[in-house]
Amino acid sequence: MRYPLWLVGGVAVLGAVLVLALVPIGCGPSDKTKATSAEKKAQEDPWLKAVIALRQDSDAVACRRVLNELNQALASAPVDSQRKLGDAEAALARSALNLGEAELKEIRSSGYTALDPNHLADGLYLRDVARSLDLGKLPVAERARIALEWVCRQVVLNPWTTPTGQNTSQPNPPLPPTYVLRRGSGSGLERMFVFVALCRQLEIEACLIGPAAAADQGVLHRVPGKEKEFPRGPFWGLGVRDGGDILLFDPWKEQALPGKNGRPATLAEVRANPREMAVWLDNLPFAWPVTVDDLKTGEIFLIASLSSVAPRNKTLEEKLAADIGVKLFANLAEMKKMAEIAAKGVPVRFYSPADEPFGPTRALNRFLPIADGGAAVDVPNSLSLYLQMLLDQLPKGQLFAIPNGLEYAEPKARLKQRAVETFAAAFLSPPSPREKLQRGQFVEVTQTLVRLRDHFADLGARLRATDAVAFTASMQDWIADLNRLYDQYNGAGAGDKAVLRAKIDELCKPTSPILNGIIGAAVAQPGVAEATFLIALAKHEQAERAGAKVQRLATVVETDPGKKAAAAKALSTAQTAATDAWAEARDWWSRYGSHVAYQSPNYPGRAELAKRLTDRANATVGK
Repeated sequence: MRYPLWLVGGVAVLGAVLVLALVPIGCGPSDKTKATSAEKKAQEDPWLKAVIALRQDSDAVACRRVLNELNQALASAPVDSQRKLGDAEAALARSALNLGEAELKEIRSSGYTALDPNHLADGLYLRDVARSLDLGKLPVAERARIALEWVCRQVVLNPWTTPTGQNTSQPNPPLPPTYVLRRGSGSGLERMFVFVALCRQLEIEACLIGPAAAADQGVLHRVPGKEKEFPRGPFWGLGVRDGGDILLFDPWKEQALPGKNGRPATLAEVRANPREMAVWLDNLPFAWPVTVDDLKTGEIFLIASLSSVAPRNKTLEEKLAADIGVKLFANLAEMKKMAEIAAKGVPVRFYSPADEPFGPTRALNRFLPIADGGAAVDVPNSLSLYLQMLLDQLPKGQLFAIPNGLEYAEPKARLKQRAVETFAAAFLSPPSPREKLQRGQFVEVTQTLVRLRDHFADLGARLRATDAVAFTASMQDWIADLNRLYDQYNGAGAGDKAVLRAKIDELCKPTSPILNGIIGAAVAQPGVAEATFLIALAKHEQAERAGAKVQRLATVVETDPGKKAAAAKALSTAQTAATDAWAEARDWWSRYGSHVAYQSPNYPGRAELAKRLTDRANATVGK
């Protein structure tokens, strides 16, 4: 697969090897011996070597290198052979997930496959998210609530579509969870898949809730009679197991279904008495698009990705447990057993229609190109879903603005390419600022984003300081010269084309002040707006965590006499920090307010998110 130049150039391959060295304490020779011993042990133990490498870097490139080295090491050490898929496990996987022969071969492999590095990288991404939420030992309902609210802040509700002409759009299938997070927007169904994947890293058992017919419905299912509406998918709610109950949440309303005594409603309650949800069912004209019959017949659907079923990833999870702590394996039998305990007789099954390539089981495999370990095949004259996702993150209306007068496609494409490269290098090249934000790297990403914001603001200021009349005249001369050269080039013989091409390249060289002025005008405002939005979102996440810390300490003060004094002292400090954090979040949302209208055409849903989070910051600071 051919990637755009900005993407290839932006992917950092970090191949440095971490060398163990103990801090010298006492006499030198002894410490040197210890260091040598540790290094030797790391070289001899492939699992320790994998841990060291993954501590340093956890993207797909690093994960691929680590798993390739493990494959080589384990192949020469059969005593430490991988688990293999037993016949009973294979039969369950085949029936539960509707697997074909090629898919069974994938999960039977004892060696790590080309898809596994992506599975590992995604798990590490979500593990970092889970750690950054710092939920500790909060009750399951509270952890699930906080996780859902985080997902809804990070995934703006905006179904992903492809324009088809005549003011119509074709819905695109859901992306794998980490790619939804990188994009920052998605459908309610994509929010569901992200939530379930995050819950796995939080050690929360989550599921989907829908009618029995959902088992055979595709991810782009449309309700009969409402075919023109964007699909919500076959499910209407999320479930979370809490002891012997399944608590219910709605990813569109971004909250738990209201139950008794301030607790989320349970599946058993709404099935037995759906009219208890009257406050949502009858809330005209904003009625909840779920019927009484939906509530009465709601069933439990579990999901698992293809790689998560492979026993080799159970071994990997166990070997990395102490140092890395990532969840990589899904025990289908255990998942179903635990769900059935809380189901109280409600049917439990897995969601994986045989003919649905973009369901949770196959999404990663079918989304990624073959070169990256997936099975996606480029369609002639069509962009892959991967490239569509990247383009969807660009403020195309601004970046693709071309000065009037250019007559040829090639120079127009050059200008677009330069503008895209500039924006993408700042905001989309992995690991992007959004990814770092989501992984909780707040200090680093804020410093980066402030520098980017200042850079694009300075670029805009320099443009405004330029003599506009003189620059416009120079630009028109530049365009006229370029058009003339292309006119000559198109009619020239082979010998003259080389000379004319050199003149064209000279006119379009990267140091050209006219070219840089055009590119600067295209990227300055989009760059400032994007940096401001991401800084505001980062500050908001920090404020949410500061507020959660206050709540945890207040609970300790109220419920644990032995820790009351120490917690009370810490609480005072935490309250001050939270107040400051919320004030800073409010300040940045206020700064973003001047960019909302400008960004809205390219990023639907951001205006609503910004207003909601601004209101929350204002209300919290005002308390």
